[in-house]
Amino acid sequence: GFKGNAYYYPWSSYNYAAKKGTQNTKLYTQSSYLNGGYVGSGKVITSGHTADYTVPNVIAYDITATNLSYSNSGLCETAQCSGNWGFHMTGYIIPPTTGNYTISLGYVDDLGILNLGAGKFLSGNCCGNFDITGDISGTNTVQSIWSSSGPTGTNQITAYLYAGVSYPVEVFHVNRGALGAITLTYKDPSGVVSSNFGGIVYHYNDLD
Repeated sequence: GFKGNAYYYPWSSYNYAAKKGTQNTKLYTQSSYLNGGYVGSGKVITSGHTADYTVPNVIAYDITATNLSYSNSGLCETAQCSGNWGFHMTGYIIPPTTGNYTISLGYVDDLGILNLGAGKFLSGNCCGNFDITGDISGTNTVQSIWSSSGPTGTNQITAYLYAGVSYPVEVFHVNRGALGAITLTYKDPSGVVSSNFGGIVYHYNDLD
């Protein structure tokens, strides 16, 4: 499966007395944030520390997952809900069968970026070629931002992959607050669609 880190996405401003924040609706598309700024100080947030809720930080390192799709609907219904987070997950696609594979971001709230065979794989700058206009340059193969009518930009790619060959892949996602979701699936050469990447994506520990 995938392996990576989870990050805290900051409020634009925060009232500590009222315990309410204002969503930061701009930071997550800015190059300074996407080019590694999402890591913040690099220190993990702990329950006993005094937090500055207006700066990025780390929630957890070295998390693993085979399914990156989720929705917090029903758990996070208010505008002040602490759904401010994101993740950067990496791995290697090693197809069991040669043929066309389609990877899709069926839904994203608020930002999803996927690189396949990317030159920036495993670097701090996961998203340097992201363009909010929907244009794709360089290595950002799939990128999409939430809109009321559905995902914008390019949210699907089909690639001919060879069985047994390792293809670097990374997924970057941000929910800027309140409701959040992402739906990531792949369709194999036989036409089967799945959100479980356990039998096709591996990380270093899997390959040892």
